Amino acid sequence: MAHNTIDGRLRQIIESIIAVADERLQEDGSPYVNGELIGYAESLTIIQEQLSEDERKQYGLDFDIDNKYM
Repeated sequence: MAHNTIDGRLRQIIESIIAVADERLQEDGSPYVNGELIGYAESLTIIQEQLSEDERKQYGLDFDIDNKYM
């Protein structure tokens, strides 16, 4: 059961980061916003690199992060 709780929390964290990054994509592109996007993209990349291909799909990280946010 603890494993499912961790999976659920990780999924929430990833979904939250993606949601905020997607919101920032809609903003004006100021240096501040661009810096935030770099941080979110780097965080998602670190997580993505630790997951298998199946896990990436499971957690919604089976996309090109740099292409989307950079």
